[in-house]
Amino acid sequence: MSAPDTNTRKQASRHRPALIGIVIAVLLGGLFFGLNILTAIDDDEVQGHPAGVSQDAPPSPADPVRDGAEPVTQ
Repeated sequence: MSAPDTNTRKQASRHRPALIGIVIAVLLGGLFFGLNILTAIDDDEVQGHPAGVSQDAPPSPADPVRDGAEPVTQ
């Protein structure tokens, strides 16, 4: 069974706004994804510090001994 009205030009003009909306949504989604990836990159390792480790933080008991210091015992 076929459609009763197969005027493709009329169908194309009716679908154009929806297709434009889909293209805009895909472009915005890609833009937001790219911005999310760029802002998620951590700059701490680039500056010489591992991510999540502060220079002021004392070593935890699970940290390896650094610079020949004795390990902390509790």
